[in-house]
Amino acid sequence: MDEQARASGDAGKPIVVANAAAPAAHAFLAIAETLEQRVRELPKTNAAPRVFTADPLLPIVE
Repeated sequence: MDEQARASGDAGKPIVVANAAAPAAHAFLAIAETLEQRVRELPKTNAAPRVFTADPLLPIVE
């Protein structure tokens, strides 16, 4: 995985790891890589797009 990861929740802005050799950077990248792999392994049978919002007053669209 690259030292930059795209966060779609933040308007696609890259997350830049300041010091890629730091233990925290390695932990972050390992977690991001694990999440990416698990999302790829999810079953594609129910692949309807879902929109989630942080605003509790807005409905969740499924």
